[in-house]
Amino acid sequence: MIESAARAREPSPLPAGAALSASRVEVFADLKPVQARWLDLQARAPASPYQDVRFCEAWLETVGRARRVAPFIVVVSDGAGAISALLPLGLKRRGPLGVATFLGGKDSNLNLGLFAEPERWTAERVADVLSAAGKGRIDLYELLNQPVSWNNRANPLASFPHQPSPSAAYGGALPSQFDDWFDAHYGKDTRKKWRRKRRTLAELGEFSYVVADRPSLAAAILDAFLAQRRARAQDGVANAYESGEAIAFLRRLSGLDQPLFEPVLEWHALKHGDVVAATFSALVAGDHLSGLATSFCRQGPIARTSPGELLLHDVLAEAILRGRTSFDLGIGEARYKEDVCEREEKLVDVFLPLSPLGRVAGVGLALKQRLKREIKSRPQLHEFLRAFRRKPT
Repeated sequence: MIESAARAREPSPLPAGAALSASRVEVFADLKPVQARWLDLQARAPASPYQDVRFCEAWLETVGRARRVAPFIVVVSDGAGAISALLPLGLKRRGPLGVATFLGGKDSNLNLGLFAEPERWTAERVADVLSAAGKGRIDLYELLNQPVSWNNRANPLASFPHQPSPSAAYGGALPSQFDDWFDAHYGKDTRKKWRRKRRTLAELGEFSYVVADRPSLAAAILDAFLAQRRARAQDGVANAYESGEAIAFLRRLSGLDQPLFEPVLEWHALKHGDVVAATFSALVAGDHLSGLATSFCRQGPIARTSPGELLLHDVLAEAILRGRTSFDLGIGEARYKEDVCEREEKLVDVFLPLSPLGRVAGVGLALKQRLKREIKSRPQLHEFLRAFRRKPT
């Protein structure tokens, strides 16, 4: 029914779709009716923090709304109404095409469906669900940046023909003691270097590591993050958080502009007196921490102490104290990730058409992703293109 991933060179059309035995497939254009069942399932299903209903809701009502993405939440339940799977998708029109993608867009680093028992979901069974949900509404499922497995359990949506995503995600395990982690990732000379940088920072004046536990502190750290990102953009580096909707999304996740302070996003900061030297924001699911975005002071004596990486060490030490056992730093290559992450999480892209037009579009989109990967695999070409984009017009 489904050709093997090794042979895949273009999207394979889904079958017409037959109703799943003893299962009901529903599509919701609103999160509210399914929110309680979603919360219950995300507590049981292997999922990253990006599948949290609160993250998806915040994104939909800010960035998603600005991009005209409509909810397309696929829910599978049994005869008794018990939910067995949920796919957090959004529907966007691209000309004549109806395309379903994961909620979160580029703000989501790890995309998965929620499956109560993922080992029971074959490609054929998932294909039946997608066909039933998308019939007459979807031309193409564009399912990007998926881990092949999560928490040592296979991802059913990656069982379709797929291709490597342009970039991997990076993460690792956390032991019971920070010193064990620190010693495992740095040699003797490097450990001395980092201790020396901490002493240098201390000599510049009082500094402290803080985690936002109240709205005023969360707002102050967020403001510093936005200012530091704007400063970085002056060097030609793209700023993903310059639009009004992106800022509204972060404020919503941070628990701001809400009746109660119930943040989904943790804000960590390294403060030098009253000055925020570096910031780190993270999402949490169970005992896993996902870094969302960072920023740091780029000028003056503070910048020479590498405050962003010093803060990351503090974040991981705090995560260990809280009993967290794993972390990731999201998608994209960076030297500091290679230093602190022992695992490179290979991600895959899946394109599943439901119509002839969707099949043609899927071929084009798959080619576009392959070109991105090819460019990123050639450091000199990648750096040349980045420098070209930075040039003033």
